[in-house]
Amino acid sequence: MSVAAPSASRLSAGFGLGLAAFSAATAGFGTTFAFLAYEGGSNPITVVLIRTATFVVVVGLILASLGRWTRLSRRALIGTLWMAVTLAMVSLGYQGSVAFIPVSLAALVLYLFPLLVGLFAVVAGRDRVTAGKGSALVAAFLGLALALGPEFGVLDWRGIALALLAAAGVALTITFGGEAMRDQDPLLMSVYTNIWMLAVLTIPAAWGSFVLPVTPLGILGGTGVAATYVIAFVCWCLALTVVKPVRLAALLNIEPLVTLLVAWLALGEQLSALQFIGAALVLASIVSLSVSTASR
Repeated sequence: MSVAAPSASRLSAGFGLGLAAFSAATAGFGTTFAFLAYEGGSNPITVVLIRTATFVVVVGLILASLGRWTRLSRRALIGTLWMAVTLAMVSLGYQGSVAFIPVSLAALVLYLFPLLVGLFAVVAGRDRVTAGKGSALVAAFLGLALALGPEFGVLDWRGIALALLAAAGVALTITFGGEAMRDQDPLLMSVYTNIWMLAVLTIPAAWGSFVLPVTPLGILGGTGVAATYVIAFVCWCLALTVVKPVRLAALLNIEPLVTLLVAWLALGEQLSALQFIGAALVLASIVSLSVSTASR
C-alpha cells in the first residue's frame, strides 16, 4: 500500500498537468475564432454570452443525463458565487482594457497572473515558491513580453488598471478555486458558476449589445469560440482540483503561444525572430518548472 498510494497520486497529478496544458492550448484557438466572429459582425459581449450559455446547456445536459445534477451544498454554492465574480473580473477587465491600451499590452499585463498566483499562494499557504519556481515564472513572463511584442505608445492608466483587475481575477480563481472544489463535483460547480456569469452578462446584452455574426466565417468563429470554451473550461476545472496553483498558472502561459501560432498559420500574421525566441523561453520555463517539481 505504501507504494501504490504515491503512484496513484503521481498519476492523478500527471493527468491534471495534461488537462491543464490541453485546456490552455484549446483556449488559444478560441482567440482566433473570436476574431473571425468579430469580423463577421459580432462583438465581445455577444461572444462571451454565447460561449457561457453554450457551456451551461451542454455540460448541464450531460450532468443531468448522468444523474449528477443535484443541489449544491451551502459551501459549494458560495464557492460558485465568488468564482463567478472573479471570472467576471477577468472577462470585463480584459475586454474593457483594450478600449484604452493596445491588445498586446493588455495581454502582457493580464499574464502577470502567474506571478500573482505565486504571491497569493505563499501568503495563503496554498503552495510553496522556491527560488527555482520564482525564476521560472519571471522567465516565462519575460518570454511573453518578447513573444507578444507589446506596444507601449499608449499607456492609459485606465487600461492598465482594468488589465490588472483581470490578472487579479485569474490569480484568485487559480489560488483558491481548488480548495473551493475540494470534495465537490467540479463540473457541477462549473455549471453553477457559468449560470451566475450568464445572468450578469444578459444585462449589457439586453441594452442592445447583442449582435450575432452574420457571415459564414463569422458563424464558424462564434461556433468555434463556444466549442473551445466548453472544452477548455471543463479541463481547467478538473485540473484545478489536482494541480498546485503555481504549476497550473505556469502551464496556462501556453495559451498566448498557441494564439500566436494559430494567427501565424491561419490568419497569415507575421512573427519576428524575437517573438520565436520569446516563445521558446516561455516553453523552456514551463518545462523547467514541471521537471524540477516532478523530480522532487
